Amino acid sequence: MENKCNKCGSCCKAIVLSYNKEEIRERALKEGKQGDFYFAYKNFVSITEEQALKINPYLSEWPKDQEKKFYYYCKQFSEYTNQCSVYELRPDLCKNYPDLSKKEAFYSKDCGFNNKNNKKKYKWEK
Repeated sequence: MENKCNKCGSCCKAIVLSYNKEEIRERALKEGKQGDFYFAYKNFVSITEEQALKINPYLSEWPKDQEKKFYYYCKQFSEYTNQCSVYELRPDLCKNYPDLSKKEAFYSKDCGFNNKNNKKKYKWEK
């Protein structure tokens, strides 16, 4: 199951971006209705870091010195099915996640992209 989506939904339940809602709106206006930022502007709802950490505790492992972070959940994510309700129409931002070439990509312990051979323990694991 390694390096393959197992539909745990962790990446969609709490989304981390380096743009606040106003920056997303500004980029959406420039980009137009077909772009990732337009999708984000229409579908991503701001949540606090505390809320994001309750949803996905693995986010606490994100490097503290990394660029600014803003937290969102997506209105298109269905808690009922644990999947995206517009999966075939989702933006590149979602299609291309995770970028496995980036060391700052973090996954929940149940994520199919999590390296099962990595012996790192998360703060909440015993």
